[in-house]
Amino acid sequence: SKPTREDIVSVSLFRDAASAAVVGGQSHNYSRSSERPCYEIVTGLSRIVEGTDHLVDYHETNEGAIRLFLHRDLPENIGKSEPGFVSTLLEKGRKVMLNKSDDAHVPTMNELRGVDILCHTGGPKVLREVAKCLGLTSKNLYSSWEVMKNNGNLSGASNLSVLNHHNEMAMEKTRNVKFNTGISKSKWAICLSMGPGVCLEGILIRDARKCFPELPMYKSVNDRRKVVHIVGGGIAGLTLAAKLDPSQYIVRVFEASTEIREKGYGLAIWPSTMRILRDQLGITGLDFRTSTSMVINRPNFATKLEIKPKKSSSDKGFMKRSALLKCILERVLKKHPGCIYTGHRCIRIKFGSSAVAADFECNGSIVSHSCDLLVGADGVNSIVRKYVSCNIDSKSYGHMTAYRFMIPSPSPELLKQTEQTWNMSISSSIHSPAYHVSSENSGLNVVVLEYDGGAPSQPRSANIDELEDVAKRSKLDFIINMLKTEKIEDLMCYSTYHVDAEPWHQPLAVIIGDAAHAY
Repeated sequence: SKPTREDIVSVSLFRDAASAAVVGGQSHNYSRSSERPCYEIVTGLSRIVEGTDHLVDYHETNEGAIRLFLHRDLPENIGKSEPGFVSTLLEKGRKVMLNKSDDAHVPTMNELRGVDILCHTGGPKVLREVAKCLGLTSKNLYSSWEVMKNNGNLSGASNLSVLNHHNEMAMEKTRNVKFNTGISKSKWAICLSMGPGVCLEGILIRDARKCFPELPMYKSVNDRRKVVHIVGGGIAGLTLAAKLDPSQYIVRVFEASTEIREKGYGLAIWPSTMRILRDQLGITGLDFRTSTSMVINRPNFATKLEIKPKKSSSDKGFMKRSALLKCILERVLKKHPGCIYTGHRCIRIKFGSSAVAADFECNGSIVSHSCDLLVGADGVNSIVRKYVSCNIDSKSYGHMTAYRFMIPSPSPELLKQTEQTWNMSISSSIHSPAYHVSSENSGLNVVVLEYDGGAPSQPRSANIDELEDVAKRSKLDFIINMLKTEKIEDLMCYSTYHVDAEPWHQPLAVIIGDAAHAY
């Protein structure tokens, strides 16, 4: 028989497709690196719209053909039914979250413009009616329109096709790729579907990657970038992250502490360092102090030694470690948004044939994250080094005890003495330069190193009396006078160590910074 008008419409709208999804259990208990959840299903809802059974009809002919009838009033009836349906779905979601003792805010009907609606591609009229009746724009249904335009109505496969498109776009957005879409920044999305009956189906979901950062990491199957995981959020680890190109690498930094932080002690900055930080990595806001000369006091010599750096070495100076880390962190977050994961303490490494996984202790649970390359930037007591440096892995006492402290408000005399000249004393102990670490204030950073000064120990708070004993034993007059006249803060004592590691790299892992070499 000749095709009817309904046959022509259905052939124009529908395409063949297949889709599938893997659904897991409790979202917080993932431990295998192969599991990479994308969304959490919060709740669902089904409803039959009364008095609409005549609007859609499927039937099979004696010849085996499937006939589809779609009434012209179908889109309008679906649209009118959606506001009450979605409102009930959201209310159900709020009750679910309350029962879970989860304080996450479930959107209200007035907040739907900030939520992505993943609607079945029932046809252009259906999408327009759903958007109009919910008070939304086409941007809220961006993924639905894209699948509709490119593939048409895929029947039951439409739902997951739209969800997959939304997921791919969300991944692109985390890469900071510029495109004109309606993908929102919300953690929430609403999946809507419809069928004969007329029946409505809805699922409230939220992005598991945004809500549960401790879950194993997700990488799109179409993403050809390498995944690089950096263990340690200090200066070395973040500097590497700032260097890596986001178009080639997915970068994530795992820090054991609950926040990225550095103690406010100073750090020597050389011209080559400034060229890398400022010129190659594009790190801005660097605040450091220079000086015109260094005076070295030698008790066994009658004269002092003065060293003046070349005028061309204007990038030689000192910087506050915390200020430097903050500048690098800002650059990293611009290049790799959302890449920092704090509260992750690395406990072991597992090598595979083409990937490496690290197990982390996080919030009382053990989670595993796999990657193409693992970088150990986790300091002198590196865990990663134990798995990389198979030939040599030693940490030996450096036979020096270090005392470091800050003078937040130097006296006018000390300020004048140290602002343009670094004062250094050398005897059986060394008083390192009393250097200014910021151009914005006059705070001084002072270091005293004593050879064979004490047994190896963990960093600890020290008292003024023991530092005074060191200064007197070594005739460090500059320090003795300073202790009498200045207010001292953050006095710490720690031992110096040598790290000897070999090799520094394996095919799937590498160590850098103090994890590879420290003194």
